[in-house]
Amino acid sequence: MKKSVNSSFIQLTIVVLLVLTLPLVMQEGLFMDGLIYSTLSSNLSSGIGTYWNPSFSETIMNRFHEHPPLAFILESFFFDLLGNEFYVEKIYSFFTCLLTAFFIFKIWNKISYSEEIRKLYWLPILLWITVPRCFWAYNNNMLENTMGLFSIASFYYLLIALNKNLYNQILLFCISGILMLLSFLSKGFPGLFPLAFFLLYTLVNLKTYRIKKMLFNSFLLIILSSLVWFTFFYFNVEAKENILEYLNSQVLESLSGKRVPGSRWRIMNVLFQELLIIILVTIVLIISKYKTSLKQLKDQPNALRLFLLFNLIGLSASVPIMISPKQLGFYITPCLPYFSIAFSILIAHIVLEYLNKININSTFFKIFKHQGYVLFPLILLYSCYNYGSYSRNQNMIQDIEIISEYIPRGSTISISKQLSKSWSLMAYCQRKFNINLDRSTNLKDYILIKKDEPIIDDYIILDIRTKDFGLIKKIK
Repeated sequence: MKKSVNSSFIQLTIVVLLVLTLPLVMQEGLFMDGLIYSTLSSNLSSGIGTYWNPSFSETIMNRFHEHPPLAFILESFFFDLLGNEFYVEKIYSFFTCLLTAFFIFKIWNKISYSEEIRKLYWLPILLWITVPRCFWAYNNNMLENTMGLFSIASFYYLLIALNKNLYNQILLFCISGILMLLSFLSKGFPGLFPLAFFLLYTLVNLKTYRIKKMLFNSFLLIILSSLVWFTFFYFNVEAKENILEYLNSQVLESLSGKRVPGSRWRIMNVLFQELLIIILVTIVLIISKYKTSLKQLKDQPNALRLFLLFNLIGLSASVPIMISPKQLGFYITPCLPYFSIAFSILIAHIVLEYLNKININSTFFKIFKHQGYVLFPLILLYSCYNYGSYSRNQNMIQDIEIISEYIPRGSTISISKQLSKSWSLMAYCQRKFNINLDRSTNLKDYILIKKDEPIIDDYIILDIRTKDFGLIKKIK
Protein backbone atom coordinates (compact mmCIF):
# COMPACT_ATOMS: atom_id res chain seq x y z
CA MET A 1 0.00 0.00 0.00
CA LYS A 2 1.35 3.38 -1.01
CA LYS A 3 2.22 5.73 1.82
CA SER A 4 0.26 8.63 0.32
CA VAL A 5 -2.92 6.54 0.24
CA ASN A 6 -2.68 5.50 3.88
CA SER A 7 -1.74 8.99 5.08
CA SER A 8 -4.80 10.36 3.27
CA PHE A 9 -7.09 8.04 5.22
CA ILE A 10 -5.31 8.94 8.44
CA GLN A 11 -6.15 12.55 7.65
CA LEU A 12 -9.75 11.56 6.90
CA THR A 13 -10.07 9.83 10.28
CA ILE A 14 -8.72 12.89 12.09
CA VAL A 15 -11.12 15.12 10.15
CA VAL A 16 -14.11 12.92 11.00
CA LEU A 17 -13.16 12.77 14.68
CA LEU A 18 -12.79 16.55 14.85
CA VAL A 19 -16.02 17.20 12.93
CA LEU A 20 -17.98 15.00 15.31
CA THR A 21 -16.52 16.45 18.52
CA LEU A 22 -14.76 19.81 18.22
CA PRO A 23 -17.62 22.13 17.13
CA LEU A 24 -19.72 21.14 20.16
CA VAL A 25 -16.79 21.90 22.48
CA MET A 26 -17.39 25.55 21.62
CA GLN A 27 -21.17 25.40 22.09
CA GLU A 28 -22.97 25.69 25.39
CA GLY A 29 -25.44 23.05 26.53
CA LEU A 30 -25.22 19.51 27.90
CA PHE A 31 -27.38 16.47 28.42
CA MET A 32 -28.74 16.47 31.98
CA ASP A 33 -26.43 13.78 33.42
CA GLY A 34 -23.30 15.35 31.97
CA LEU A 35 -24.44 18.74 33.24
CA ILE A 36 -24.82 17.39 36.78
CA TYR A 37 -21.31 15.90 36.57
CA SER A 38 -19.84 19.18 35.37
CA THR A 39 -21.60 20.99 38.22
CA LEU A 40 -20.04 18.64 40.77
CA SER A 41 -16.61 19.12 39.17
CA SER A 42 -16.96 22.90 39.05
CA ASN A 43 -18.03 22.92 42.70
CA LEU A 44 -14.98 20.89 43.71
CA SER A 45 -12.76 23.39 41.95
CA SER A 46 -14.53 26.23 43.79
CA GLY A 47 -14.10 24.59 47.19
CA ILE A 48 -17.71 23.40 47.47
CA GLY A 49 -17.67 19.83 48.74
CA THR A 50 -14.63 17.59 49.09
CA TYR A 51 -13.12 14.93 46.84
CA TRP A 52 -14.83 12.07 48.65
CA ASN A 53 -17.97 14.04 49.50
CA PRO A 54 -18.84 16.04 46.38
CA SER A 55 -21.72 18.50 46.63
CA PHE A 56 -24.31 19.37 44.00
CA SER A 57 -25.70 22.34 45.94
CA GLU A 58 -26.36 23.47 49.49
CA THR A 59 -30.03 22.50 49.17
CA ILE A 60 -30.01 19.47 46.85
CA MET A 61 -27.68 16.46 47.18
CA ASN A 62 -25.30 18.32 49.45
CA ARG A 63 -23.49 14.99 49.77
CA PHE A 64 -23.48 13.33 46.34
CA HIS A 65 -22.95 9.55 46.38
CA GLU A 66 -24.80 8.49 43.24
CA HIS A 67 -21.47 7.57 41.61
CA PRO A 68 -17.85 7.22 42.73
CA PRO A 69 -16.14 10.62 42.44
CA LEU A 70 -12.89 10.12 40.49
CA ALA A 71 -14.21 11.55 37.20
CA PHE A 72 -15.41 14.67 39.07
CA ILE A 73 -12.03 15.01 40.76
CA LEU A 74 -10.10 14.74 37.48
CA GLU A 75 -12.47 17.14 35.73
CA SER A 76 -12.11 19.62 38.59
CA PHE A 77 -8.40 19.86 37.76
CA PHE A 78 -9.40 21.17 34.33
CA PHE A 79 -11.56 23.80 36.03
CA ASP A 80 -8.58 24.69 38.24
CA LEU A 81 -6.47 25.16 35.13
CA LEU A 82 -8.93 26.78 32.70
CA GLY A 83 -11.40 28.59 34.95
CA ASN A 84 -15.17 28.17 35.13
CA GLU A 85 -16.03 28.70 31.45
CA PHE A 86 -18.77 26.61 29.82
CA TYR A 87 -16.32 24.73 27.58
CA VAL A 88 -14.09 23.30 30.34
CA GLU A 89 -16.07 20.08 30.85
CA LYS A 90 -16.21 19.58 27.08
CA ILE A 91 -12.46 20.00 26.76
CA TYR A 92 -12.07 17.35 29.46
CA SER A 93 -14.36 14.96 27.53
CA PHE A 94 -12.48 15.71 24.30
CA PHE A 95 -9.25 14.87 26.12
CA THR A 96 -10.63 11.47 27.20
CA CYS A 97 -11.73 10.87 23.61
CA LEU A 98 -8.21 11.48 22.26
CA LEU A 99 -6.63 9.22 24.90
CA THR A 100 -9.11 6.43 24.15
CA ALA A 101 -8.24 6.74 20.44
CA PHE A 102 -4.57 6.48 21.41
CA PHE A 103 -5.16 3.16 23.22
CA ILE A 104 -7.14 1.82 20.25
CA PHE A 105 -4.07 2.66 18.15
CA LYS A 106 -1.76 0.90 20.64
CA ILE A 107 -3.94 -2.21 20.79
CA TRP A 108 -4.14 -2.38 16.99
CA ASN A 109 -0.36 -2.19 16.74
CA LYS A 110 -0.07 -5.02 19.24
CA ILE A 111 -2.50 -7.43 17.58
CA SER A 112 -1.79 -6.75 13.89
CA TYR A 113 -0.55 -9.86 12.12
CA SER A 114 1.35 -8.06 9.33
CA GLU A 115 3.08 -4.74 8.74
CA GLU A 116 0.55 -3.74 6.08
CA ILE A 117 -2.39 -4.42 8.40
CA ARG A 118 -0.65 -2.49 11.18
CA LYS A 119 -0.68 0.63 9.01
CA LEU A 120 -4.49 0.56 9.02
CA TYR A 121 -4.66 1.70 12.66
CA TRP A 122 -6.96 4.50 11.53
CA LEU A 123 -9.66 1.96 10.56
CA PRO A 124 -10.80 0.90 14.08
CA ILE A 125 -10.62 4.53 15.23
CA LEU A 126 -12.81 5.61 12.30
CA LEU A 127 -15.39 2.87 12.96
CA TRP A 128 -15.40 3.68 16.68
CA ILE A 129 -15.86 7.44 16.53
CA THR A 130 -18.63 7.25 13.91
CA VAL A 131 -20.89 5.17 16.19
CA PRO A 132 -23.59 7.74 17.12
CA ARG A 133 -23.68 6.83 20.80
CA CYS A 134 -19.91 7.16 20.96
CA PHE A 135 -19.48 10.76 19.82
CA TRP A 136 -22.70 11.72 21.62
CA ALA A 137 -21.16 10.59 24.92
CA TYR A 138 -17.99 12.62 24.34
CA ASN A 139 -20.08 15.65 23.43
CA ASN A 140 -22.06 15.38 26.68
CA ASN A 141 -19.49 14.78 29.43
CA MET A 142 -20.62 11.28 30.38
CA LEU A 143 -18.89 9.29 33.14
CA GLU A 144 -18.46 6.41 30.69
CA ASN A 145 -15.80 8.49 28.92
CA THR A 146 -13.48 8.38 31.94
CA MET A 147 -14.39 4.84 32.94
CA GLY A 148 -13.88 3.56 29.39
CA LEU A 149 -10.47 5.24 29.16
CA PHE A 150 -9.15 3.53 32.29
CA SER A 151 -10.72 0.21 31.26
CA ILE A 152 -9.14 0.15 27.81
CA ALA A 153 -5.78 1.15 29.33
CA SER A 154 -6.13 -1.73 31.83
CA PHE A 155 -6.97 -4.13 29.00
CA TYR A 156 -3.98 -2.95 26.97
CA TYR A 157 -1.52 -3.79 29.76
CA LEU A 158 -3.07 -7.25 30.14
CA LEU A 159 -2.64 -7.76 26.40
CA ILE A 160 1.03 -6.82 26.70
CA ALA A 161 1.44 -9.21 29.64
CA LEU A 162 0.42 -12.29 27.62
CA ASN A 163 3.92 -13.26 26.48
CA LYS A 164 6.01 -11.72 29.24
CA ASN A 165 7.99 -13.52 31.95
CA LEU A 166 6.55 -13.82 35.44
CA TYR A 167 8.35 -10.76 36.84
CA ASN A 168 7.07 -8.48 34.07
CA GLN A 169 3.63 -10.03 34.30
CA ILE A 170 3.42 -9.18 38.00
CA LEU A 171 4.37 -5.59 37.22
CA LEU A 172 1.85 -5.32 34.37
CA PHE A 173 -0.90 -6.97 36.42
CA CYS A 174 -0.34 -4.39 39.17
CA ILE A 175 -0.58 -1.56 36.62
CA SER A 176 -3.75 -3.12 35.20
CA GLY A 177 -5.17 -3.51 38.72
CA ILE A 178 -4.52 0.18 39.46
CA LEU A 179 -6.24 1.17 36.22
CA MET A 180 -9.23 -1.05 37.03
CA LEU A 181 -9.44 0.64 40.43
CA LEU A 182 -9.46 4.03 38.68
CA SER A 183 -12.14 2.73 36.32
CA PHE A 184 -14.25 1.56 39.27
CA LEU A 185 -13.77 4.90 41.03
CA SER A 186 -15.10 6.60 37.88
CA LYS A 187 -18.36 4.67 37.34
CA GLY A 188 -18.44 1.57 39.51
CA PHE A 189 -18.54 -2.15 38.74
CA PRO A 190 -19.00 -1.98 34.93
CA GLY A 191 -15.35 -0.95 34.67
CA LEU A 192 -14.08 -4.29 35.97
CA PHE A 193 -14.63 -6.35 32.82
CA PRO A 194 -10.85 -6.70 32.09
CA LEU A 195 -10.82 -9.30 34.87
CA ALA A 196 -12.39 -11.72 32.38
CA PHE A 197 -9.63 -11.23 29.79
CA PHE A 198 -7.66 -14.45 30.32
CA LEU A 199 -10.80 -16.58 30.36
CA LEU A 200 -11.97 -15.05 27.08
CA TYR A 201 -8.49 -15.35 25.56
CA THR A 202 -8.44 -19.05 26.42
CA LEU A 203 -11.84 -19.64 24.82
CA VAL A 204 -10.52 -18.60 21.41
CA ASN A 205 -6.94 -19.88 21.82
CA LEU A 206 -7.47 -23.18 23.63
CA LYS A 207 -4.80 -25.03 21.64
CA THR A 208 -2.04 -22.54 22.46
CA TYR A 209 -3.19 -21.07 25.78
CA ARG A 210 -4.02 -23.84 28.20
CA ILE A 211 -6.64 -23.72 30.93
CA LYS A 212 -3.96 -24.21 33.59
CA LYS A 213 -2.16 -21.07 32.42
CA MET A 214 -5.44 -19.16 32.24
CA LEU A 215 -6.34 -20.11 35.82
CA PHE A 216 -2.90 -19.13 37.09
CA ASN A 217 -2.89 -15.73 35.36
CA SER A 218 -6.49 -14.97 36.31
CA PHE A 219 -5.79 -15.90 39.93
CA LEU A 220 -2.60 -13.81 39.96
CA LEU A 221 -4.43 -10.82 38.42
CA ILE A 222 -7.24 -11.02 40.98
CA ILE A 223 -4.82 -11.38 43.92
CA LEU A 224 -2.60 -8.47 42.81
CA SER A 225 -5.59 -6.28 41.98
CA SER A 226 -7.11 -7.09 45.38
CA LEU A 227 -3.87 -6.08 47.09
CA VAL A 228 -3.88 -2.78 45.21
CA TRP A 229 -7.49 -2.16 46.18
CA PHE A 230 -7.01 -3.19 49.80
CA THR A 231 -3.99 -0.91 50.16
CA PHE A 232 -5.84 2.03 48.65
CA PHE A 233 -8.96 1.73 50.80
CA TYR A 234 -7.03 0.81 53.95
CA PHE A 235 -5.12 4.09 53.84
CA ASN A 236 -8.06 6.16 52.58
CA VAL A 237 -10.94 5.87 55.02
CA GLU A 238 -12.92 8.67 53.31
CA ALA A 239 -12.77 6.79 50.01
CA LYS A 240 -14.01 3.61 51.70
CA GLU A 241 -16.93 5.45 53.30
CA ASN A 242 -17.79 7.09 49.99
CA ILE A 243 -17.92 3.75 48.18
CA LEU A 244 -20.02 2.17 50.93
CA GLU A 245 -22.56 4.98 50.60
CA TYR A 246 -22.47 4.58 46.82
CA LEU A 247 -23.18 0.85 47.14
CA ASN A 248 -26.13 1.49 49.46
CA SER A 249 -27.68 4.44 47.65
CA GLN A 250 -27.08 3.56 44.01
CA VAL A 251 -26.09 -0.05 43.36
CA LEU A 252 -28.58 -1.86 45.59
CA GLU A 253 -31.49 0.34 44.51
CA SER A 254 -30.57 -0.04 40.82
CA LEU A 255 -30.41 -3.84 41.12
CA SER A 256 -33.81 -3.88 42.78
CA GLY A 257 -35.31 -1.82 39.95
CA LYS A 258 -36.25 1.12 42.17
CA ARG A 259 -34.22 3.67 40.18
CA VAL A 260 -35.23 3.22 36.53
CA PRO A 261 -37.28 0.02 36.12
CA GLY A 262 -37.30 -1.49 32.67
CA SER A 263 -36.28 -4.41 30.48
CA ARG A 264 -32.88 -5.95 31.19
CA TRP A 265 -32.55 -6.64 27.43
CA ARG A 266 -32.72 -2.98 26.43
CA ILE A 267 -28.94 -2.56 26.49
CA MET A 268 -28.51 -5.35 23.89
CA ASN A 269 -31.11 -3.76 21.65
CA VAL A 270 -29.31 -0.40 21.86
CA LEU A 271 -25.94 -2.05 21.20
CA PHE A 272 -27.24 -3.79 18.07
CA GLN A 273 -28.78 -0.59 16.74
CA GLU A 274 -25.58 1.38 17.31
CA LEU A 275 -23.41 -1.27 15.60
CA LEU A 276 -25.83 -1.91 12.75
CA ILE A 277 -24.05 0.35 10.23
CA ILE A 278 -20.68 -1.26 11.00
CA ILE A 279 -22.23 -4.73 10.66
CA LEU A 280 -23.83 -3.85 7.32
CA VAL A 281 -20.60 -2.32 5.97
CA THR A 282 -18.73 -5.46 7.02
CA ILE A 283 -21.24 -7.72 5.29
CA VAL A 284 -21.11 -5.68 2.07
CA LEU A 285 -17.30 -5.70 2.01
CA ILE A 286 -17.10 -9.45 2.66
CA ILE A 287 -19.66 -10.19 -0.06
CA SER A 288 -17.81 -7.92 -2.50
CA LYS A 289 -14.59 -9.85 -1.89
CA TYR A 290 -15.81 -13.22 -0.67
CA LYS A 291 -13.02 -15.15 -2.40
CA THR A 292 -10.42 -12.91 -0.78
CA SER A 293 -12.19 -13.35 2.55
CA LEU A 294 -12.19 -17.14 2.32
CA LYS A 295 -8.51 -17.14 1.42
CA GLN A 296 -7.77 -14.80 4.30
CA LEU A 297 -9.51 -17.06 6.82
CA LYS A 298 -7.49 -19.98 5.51
CA ASP A 299 -4.13 -18.17 5.44
CA GLN A 300 -4.64 -16.15 8.62
CA PRO A 301 -6.78 -18.13 11.10
CA ASN A 302 -5.49 -15.76 13.79
CA ALA A 303 -7.64 -13.00 12.27
CA LEU A 304 -10.83 -14.94 13.00
CA ARG A 305 -9.67 -15.69 16.54
CA LEU A 306 -8.99 -12.00 17.12
CA PHE A 307 -12.41 -11.13 15.73
CA LEU A 308 -14.05 -13.54 18.16
CA LEU A 309 -11.86 -12.40 21.06
CA PHE A 310 -12.67 -8.71 20.72
CA ASN A 311 -16.36 -9.39 20.26
CA LEU A 312 -16.29 -11.42 23.48
CA ILE A 313 -14.46 -8.59 25.25
CA GLY A 314 -17.05 -6.12 23.96
CA LEU A 315 -19.82 -8.36 25.27
CA SER A 316 -18.07 -8.74 28.63
CA ALA A 317 -18.18 -4.93 28.90
CA SER A 318 -21.90 -4.75 28.08
CA VAL A 319 -23.75 -7.98 28.96
CA PRO A 320 -23.14 -7.68 32.77
CA ILE A 321 -25.10 -4.41 32.69
CA MET A 322 -28.19 -6.59 32.16
CA ILE A 323 -27.98 -7.58 35.85
CA SER A 324 -29.64 -4.27 36.62
CA PRO A 325 -33.02 -3.26 35.17
CA LYS A 326 -31.67 0.29 34.97
CA GLN A 327 -30.82 0.41 31.27
CA LEU A 328 -29.65 3.68 29.67
CA GLY A 329 -28.29 3.71 26.14
CA PHE A 330 -25.03 5.53 26.85
CA TYR A 331 -23.94 2.68 29.15
CA ILE A 332 -22.58 0.89 26.07
CA THR A 333 -19.93 3.56 25.38
CA PRO A 334 -16.98 1.72 27.03
CA CYS A 335 -17.56 -1.46 24.98
CA LEU A 336 -17.56 0.25 21.57
CA PRO A 337 -13.75 0.31 21.02
CA TYR A 338 -13.60 -3.50 21.21
CA PHE A 339 -16.36 -4.08 18.68
CA SER A 340 -14.74 -1.52 16.38
CA ILE A 341 -11.43 -3.36 16.62
CA ALA A 342 -13.18 -6.71 16.06
CA PHE A 343 -14.90 -5.68 12.83
CA SER A 344 -11.79 -3.83 11.63
CA ILE A 345 -9.81 -7.07 11.96
CA LEU A 346 -12.39 -8.90 9.87
CA ILE A 347 -12.37 -6.39 7.00
CA ALA A 348 -8.79 -5.08 7.16
CA HIS A 349 -7.52 -7.30 4.33
CA ILE A 350 -10.43 -6.25 2.10
CA VAL A 351 -9.88 -2.57 2.85
CA LEU A 352 -6.20 -3.07 2.09
CA GLU A 353 -7.03 -4.64 -1.27
CA TYR A 354 -9.26 -1.70 -2.22
CA LEU A 355 -6.63 0.81 -1.11
CA ASN A 356 -4.00 -0.90 -3.25
CA LYS A 357 -6.22 -0.35 -6.29
CA ILE A 358 -6.45 3.40 -5.82
CA ASN A 359 -4.89 5.33 -8.68
CA ILE A 360 -2.71 7.94 -6.98
CA ASN A 361 -2.43 9.86 -10.26
CA SER A 362 -6.17 10.40 -10.59
CA THR A 363 -7.57 13.90 -10.15
CA PHE A 364 -9.91 12.75 -7.40
CA PHE A 365 -7.09 11.29 -5.30
CA LYS A 366 -4.89 14.34 -5.80
CA ILE A 367 -7.71 16.41 -4.33
CA PHE A 368 -8.48 13.85 -1.63
CA LYS A 369 -4.90 13.60 -0.34
CA HIS A 370 -4.86 17.34 0.38
CA GLN A 371 -8.17 17.32 2.23
CA GLY A 372 -6.57 17.97 5.59
CA TYR A 373 -5.00 21.23 4.51
CA VAL A 374 -8.46 22.55 3.68
CA LEU A 375 -10.71 20.80 6.19
CA PHE A 376 -8.62 21.25 9.35
CA PRO A 377 -8.67 25.07 9.13
CA LEU A 378 -12.37 24.97 8.17
CA ILE A 379 -13.25 22.88 11.21
CA LEU A 380 -11.34 25.26 13.46
CA LEU A 381 -12.97 28.30 11.86
CA TYR A 382 -16.43 26.74 12.11
CA SER A 383 -15.84 25.83 15.76
CA CYS A 384 -14.67 29.36 16.54
CA TYR A 385 -17.62 30.79 14.63
CA ASN A 386 -19.98 28.76 16.82
CA TYR A 387 -18.22 29.84 20.02
CA GLY A 388 -20.78 30.71 22.65
CA SER A 389 -23.77 29.42 20.66
CA TYR A 390 -26.05 26.72 22.04
CA SER A 391 -26.27 23.01 21.30
CA ARG A 392 -29.32 22.65 23.58
CA ASN A 393 -31.31 24.43 26.36
CA GLN A 394 -30.79 27.87 24.80
CA ASN A 395 -33.86 29.52 26.37
CA MET A 396 -33.15 28.00 29.77
CA ILE A 397 -29.52 29.15 29.81
CA GLN A 398 -30.38 32.66 28.62
CA ASP A 399 -33.17 32.98 31.19
CA ILE A 400 -30.83 31.91 34.00
CA GLU A 401 -28.26 34.47 32.86
CA ILE A 402 -30.92 37.19 33.10
CA ILE A 403 -32.15 35.98 36.49
CA SER A 404 -28.55 36.02 37.79
CA GLU A 405 -28.57 39.80 37.31
CA TYR A 406 -31.12 40.00 40.15
CA ILE A 407 -29.88 37.17 42.38
CA PRO A 408 -26.37 37.47 43.88
CA ARG A 409 -23.94 34.60 43.37
CA GLY A 410 -24.15 32.03 46.17
CA SER A 411 -27.74 32.91 47.07
CA THR A 412 -30.50 30.43 47.87
CA ILE A 413 -33.94 30.93 46.33
CA SER A 414 -37.05 28.77 46.20
CA ILE A 415 -38.24 26.87 43.15
CA SER A 416 -41.88 26.16 42.36
CA LYS A 417 -43.33 22.66 42.56
CA GLN A 418 -43.80 22.55 38.77
CA LEU A 419 -40.05 23.01 38.32
CA SER A 420 -38.90 20.87 41.23
CA LYS A 421 -37.89 17.96 38.97
CA SER A 422 -36.11 20.05 36.34
CA TRP A 423 -32.59 18.83 37.04
CA SER A 424 -31.12 20.74 34.11
CA LEU A 425 -32.54 24.00 35.48
CA MET A 426 -31.15 23.30 38.94
CA ALA A 427 -27.79 22.28 37.51
CA TYR A 428 -27.41 25.33 35.26
CA CYS A 429 -28.22 27.65 38.18
CA GLN A 430 -25.55 25.99 40.30
CA ARG A 431 -22.98 25.40 37.54
CA LYS A 432 -23.04 28.92 36.11
CA PHE A 433 -23.82 31.17 39.07
CA ASN A 434 -23.73 29.02 42.22
CA ILE A 435 -27.41 29.78 42.84
CA ASN A 436 -28.97 27.17 45.13
CA LEU A 437 -32.58 26.23 44.43
CA ASP A 438 -34.65 25.17 47.45
CA ARG A 439 -37.48 22.67 46.83
CA SER A 440 -38.84 22.77 50.38
CA THR A 441 -42.10 24.45 51.45
CA ASN A 442 -40.12 27.01 53.43
CA LEU A 443 -40.37 29.75 50.81
CA LYS A 444 -37.55 32.25 50.36
CA ASP A 445 -37.72 35.91 49.39
CA TYR A 446 -37.39 34.92 45.71
CA ILE A 447 -39.07 32.03 43.90
CA LEU A 448 -38.21 30.75 40.43
CA ILE A 449 -41.39 29.80 38.55
CA LYS A 450 -42.60 28.87 35.09
CA LYS A 451 -43.75 31.84 33.06
CA ASP A 452 -47.41 30.76 33.02
CA GLU A 453 -47.67 29.83 36.73
CA PRO A 454 -50.08 31.77 38.96
CA ILE A 455 -48.48 34.22 41.37
CA ILE A 456 -48.43 33.20 45.04
CA ASP A 457 -50.05 35.53 47.58
CA ASP A 458 -47.70 38.13 49.07
CA TYR A 459 -45.39 37.88 46.06
CA ILE A 460 -45.01 40.08 42.99
CA ILE A 461 -43.49 39.11 39.66
CA LEU A 462 -40.43 41.00 38.53
CA ASP A 463 -40.54 42.59 35.11
CA ILE A 464 -37.60 40.85 33.49
CA ARG A 465 -37.09 39.83 29.87
CA THR A 466 -37.06 36.04 30.32
CA LYS A 467 -38.78 33.67 27.88
CA ASP A 468 -39.74 30.52 29.81
CA PHE A 469 -39.19 31.31 33.48
CA GLY A 470 -40.24 34.01 35.86
CA LEU A 471 -38.90 35.38 39.14
CA ILE A 472 -41.27 36.46 41.90
CA LYS A 473 -40.32 38.48 44.96
CA LYS A 474 -41.89 38.54 48.40
CA ILE A 475 -43.64 41.77 49.36
CA LYS A 476 -42.09 43.07 52.55
